[in-house]
Amino acid sequence: MTGKNKFQEEYELLEKIGKGGMGVVHKARQISLNRLVAVKMLAPEFVGDEEFIHRLTREAHVIARMRNHENIVEVYDFIETDENFYIVMEYVEGESLSQVLKRKDRLSPAESAEILARIAHALHHAHKAGVIHRDIKPENILIDKRGRLKVMDFGLAHLFDTTHKTRTGAVLGTPHYMAPEQAQGKTVDARSDIYSMGVLLYRCVTGTLPFTGDSPIAIAMKHVNEAPPLPRSIVPSIPEKLEKGILKALEKDPANRFQTAKEFAEFLEDPEFKVLLSRPPGDPSFHSAPTLIGTIPPPAPSSLDKILEKTERQRQETERQRQEAEARRQREAEQEAENKRRFQIEYAKYQQIRQSAYASDEQKSEAWKTLCADWGIPVDASLSSDLIYENGKARPILAVDLGSGVTMELVYIPAGSFRMGSRDSEQGRGNDEDPVHTVKLDGFWMGKYEVTFEQYKAATGSSHLGDHHFRTEPVVLVSWNDATGFCRKLTDKVGRASPPATVGRTFRLPTEAEWEYACRAGSKTRFCFGNSEGELGDYAWYEANSGNKTHPVGEKKPNAWGLYDMHGNVEEWCGDRYGEKYYGESDRKNPQGPASGKYRVLRGGTGYFHPQHCRSAYRSRRLPSYENFLIGFRVVCVSRTQS
Repeated sequence: MTGKNKFQEEYELLEKIGKGGMGVVHKARQISLNRLVAVKMLAPEFVGDEEFIHRLTREAHVIARMRNHENIVEVYDFIETDENFYIVMEYVEGESLSQVLKRKDRLSPAESAEILARIAHALHHAHKAGVIHRDIKPENILIDKRGRLKVMDFGLAHLFDTTHKTRTGAVLGTPHYMAPEQAQGKTVDARSDIYSMGVLLYRCVTGTLPFTGDSPIAIAMKHVNEAPPLPRSIVPSIPEKLEKGILKALEKDPANRFQTAKEFAEFLEDPEFKVLLSRPPGDPSFHSAPTLIGTIPPPAPSSLDKILEKTERQRQETERQRQEAEARRQREAEQEAENKRRFQIEYAKYQQIRQSAYASDEQKSEAWKTLCADWGIPVDASLSSDLIYENGKARPILAVDLGSGVTMELVYIPAGSFRMGSRDSEQGRGNDEDPVHTVKLDGFWMGKYEVTFEQYKAATGSSHLGDHHFRTEPVVLVSWNDATGFCRKLTDKVGRASPPATVGRTFRLPTEAEWEYACRAGSKTRFCFGNSEGELGDYAWYEANSGNKTHPVGEKKPNAWGLYDMHGNVEEWCGDRYGEKYYGESDRKNPQGPASGKYRVLRGGTGYFHPQHCRSAYRSRRLPSYENFLIGFRVVCVSRTQS
């Protein structure tokens, strides 16, 4: 035993490189990949303080929503141990824009426009993910040795599609760069960041700030009440068009500013404008945009003809492929419609026999077995309240009425056995996924989808997170305790008013074994559909296609047993306690997890995860009181003896 925790086994701290209000930042080495990283952790005086742990956790989740943008510092991992909470980030070797401005005083209009355009693109990406930075300033802009720009420090960021985390009227940010509405404690949105970018652009081209004062309050009030000095009154060589753009970004009323960061970026990247900015101050046309018209030579006709010809060929090929795909979809839809019609006829015949007073029990049983054999339905799915035909298969469906017009559908998972865990050769596997072992399970019913906000409200009577407008998205910010409480309320509710098929049944979270068995749906590969990460986007919302947000359930392909979103969207609570080495001692039939342990198991990927963390065998764990916007759950329905 080394005595090292999960963080210490993977990372080696090298030196302290920064300290903020609640955290310390270290330069570190990731041992497995031999790369430098930056690690942010709670300062010693805040370790154990739940409020600061919550704030640091939230910062990690905010940045994770915005992964895969070249101008935003990337988060690689966040790890919780008994000693601390760690955010592992990209290490940027270079200097801040603040250091650049101290050295150069001010930048040329062309340099300033290029830097602000990159910042604007980064913030547009953040805004699309539902995040407002709220603290744009030179100290939070890094430029590495190759000239790449990175926006950092989303510690004050506001998630404008979740519950507001700061108290009403709280003023957060840096006064010199603060929008008027932010200074007044009013609601902020993407246009507040645009104002801050306007201040930053003003600072870059003039070498000074639009507003200064003796105190933060005095500066903030100037942002609210005073007009800034004209940039060209400070530096006359600033292009007039650039000055107008700065003043537009600095409008007091958000409605008069650029309305999106993308619009601001496009203004700064306008080709005619970029030529204007690149001209030396001595050029007589430097201040006059109209003189640029006609000065950019058009491409030679021969080159233009070649471009148009190539474009037309590409268009024709794209149209041919579109027509072939449409014809293929039409054939598949016609075949699907015919199969569904045949199923409905045969199912109606079975219903007549089942409901007939003249048919014997043996005749009813034989009719059921014949229907199951013809359509691949598990014979033991006798609890079924209905059968449906979808995605090319007939499935038993249990539809539970939750009231208020809201239902919950469960799919029957047949009894069987499978190989649980992953082999050493599986790409991306974790150390807690072995040994691979055979598990045998009884049949059970499992939620077709992750539990949604409207289902949570209908079953519990409580409006989780207020009147959430994403009704059909998976409910999030639910702890394991919340999820098990939901199951108890659901069991009680359907016991009073439910389909007769649920009598004597109970709802609970799936065991870890049930979850993996249902996810695999008979497969033995990394994912339910095979090993290729290239197909993952057809079945799951993950880092490459989610847009850093959750999505309504059921928009991707289901697995072979008709379950949706098993590989992505949100992680899902399981009922078991977590044991890193539990697989070596697990029961081989209907395992229930370790008898003790402080963590509970999480399964499935999220919209922020790399494909290796979306695999069927991937395991995670959190404290039962833990909650965030990446975690939800789905339920199973079993007999009382299975609960």
